[in-house]
Amino acid sequence: MSDPTFCQQCASTLERRRLDDRGRLVCPQCGWVYYPQRKTCAAALVLHEDQVLLVRRTRPPYAGAWGLPAGFVEVDETPDKAARRETLEETGLTVVIGPLLGVYPFDDDPRGPGLLHTYLARPTPPSSVLRLSSSEEGEPRWFRLAELPADLVGAGQADALRDWGARASQGNLEVRYCTRCGGPVEMPLLFGRPRPQCPACGLVQFREPKTATGVLISEGGRLLLAKRGMDPGRGLWYVPSGYVDWDERVDEAAVREMREETGLEVEVTGLFGVFPFGSPRAGYGSFILFRGHVVGGELHPDDDAVEVAFFAPHEIPDLAFDTSREAVAQWIRETESGSHEVS
Repeated sequence: MSDPTFCQQCASTLERRRLDDRGRLVCPQCGWVYYPQRKTCAAALVLHEDQVLLVRRTRPPYAGAWGLPAGFVEVDETPDKAARRETLEETGLTVVIGPLLGVYPFDDDPRGPGLLHTYLARPTPPSSVLRLSSSEEGEPRWFRLAELPADLVGAGQADALRDWGARASQGNLEVRYCTRCGGPVEMPLLFGRPRPQCPACGLVQFREPKTATGVLISEGGRLLLAKRGMDPGRGLWYVPSGYVDWDERVDEAAVREMREETGLEVEVTGLFGVFPFGSPRAGYGSFILFRGHVVGGELHPDDDAVEVAFFAPHEIPDLAFDTSREAVAQWIRETESGSHEVS
């Protein structure tokens, strides 16, 4: 999409000037500044059993390609409502919108770059899957994961489908069956959001966030890090840490993880920070990182780690996880400012 030529406030011809350390179009008469923005788009990844709903597009720029029910978000609606509306308009299917699968940036649409908000969704009622209807946008059809067509729409939709495929191959899709009676679940609105509920026995299955933990150890202005020996993040460094078992105190799990991964016995002295994380692959949860100091043991890698070492702020290697990057950045700020005496 080309840049505007005239001011939307007074119709004067725009001029390119240096502003905010970059070239921008500015109106010389009224001062209006044109700020190009990514378009906001929404899509529904509608699932029925092991199938996903796609639409074969009839209009440019993706005529002939298969994509999700998707479109631009109107100024007076939220992305989740837009995803539901687009699905109804393009396929005739009414859906319950579930959790956000992801937000996918794209630059391959000739109408302009954008961000695609993609939501998992379910038909309601489930029997409506047989009542698909074509529209001016295209013809809808159900596909199994192994049968997805090769000619997929761009604009972030292929990325969303690949994300869903990776998640499905790990058996990590949203709940489909009741763990109490084995019946198929529905996704009614419960406690503020769609949740899997069994219509037969009434069980509601709550997805619980993960809790990871560790202890931040530094000596002489140098921070202890470990190198990953397995995916995700193989070959990269991270703050030694791991998941909390269901029957552990978080601080006890942090001490255990340090022992298992570094060989050190440590003592927790306080809370360093809580860092949220979330992705379809890693799951969603919080990384609770404690401050502490060494009280025994011998430094050596084990468990997930293949190497452990201390690093000064200017020596920090490439890090594996966003949580480690955020924690290390906070430690560097504190170390350089002297705002906290790190144990």
